[in-house]
Amino acid sequence: KKEGNMEFLEWFKDSTKFKRWMFLIMIGLTIMCYSAAKIISLNVIEPMTVIVAVLEFIAGLGIVIWGILGIQKRTLEIFIEANRS
Repeated sequence: KKEGNMEFLEWFKDSTKFKRWMFLIMIGLTIMCYSAAKIISLNVIEPMTVIVAVLEFIAGLGIVIWGILGIQKRTLEIFIEANRS
């Protein structure tokens, strides 16, 4: 039996395709943080600026959700592949 740490690292092999989903989640989080910082740092609240920042935040959230769903789908695929034999 492998050590727990080695099993965890196996999830990030090229064949598991987890890195692309993790990268997508990081992009979404970056967009969300950027838009939240933009709203927080406003000196003068202009409706159009706030609307754009909120839309950016929603887009970032959508990207994060897409990444999480991709990881879950890939995890299920790996478990199905492992249990076929």
